[in-house]
Amino acid sequence: MKIFLKGLKYVSNGDGSLYSFSNGSLEVKNGFLYFRLKDEKFAKMSSDEAFQYIISFVNDKKLKEDYSTLRRYTDGDKYTVEYTEKYNGINVDVSYMKGVISGDVFSFESTWLIPLREEKDKKEVIPPISALLKLLDVNEGSKSIVVKDIRPVYFFSWRNADTGEAIPTWRITTENTVYYINAYTGNFEER
Repeated sequence: MKIFLKGLKYVSNGDGSLYSFSNGSLEVKNGFLYFRLKDEKFAKMSSDEAFQYIISFVNDKKLKEDYSTLRRYTDGDKYTVEYTEKYNGINVDVSYMKGVISGDVFSFESTWLIPLREEKDKKEVIPPISALLKLLDVNEGSKSIVVKDIRPVYFFSWRNADTGEAIPTWRITTENTVYYINAYTGNFEER
């Protein structure tokens, strides 16, 4: 955190902490970090330069240590790089970093989970086919649901939580949405 605070001016401490500087801000609130920087140089960057800037920002701030699953994508003149935390080789779905350059603005957001302990008792997880069968209960407005991806992830709901349990789930991505099926119970989890 100290690496972010150099040259920033403390503004307020309502629900979190807000710092500002001449052309940007940093806010830390409810386990989330938001950084924003406005500069004309961003609007002039090619896609390669934008991606390199975001990756260098993450590396320079020494943020990458527990994150992986680098994903880059372009949407018009918006360039995004996403990282997802991995724990024991499985994505922690709500623990992520995302850098975006859009027009003359670079924005960065991050949230992270800090593992306190692991369950000692090993529980059996449902197979992915059982999770897929749960989609039979879903109505997405058509007779068929096209599944684009299914993968194991740790799921954590931030609703009314400062601490809690990240549980193994099957994340099922369809054409229309993403579903999380609890890998212990087979029930839907809600964000």
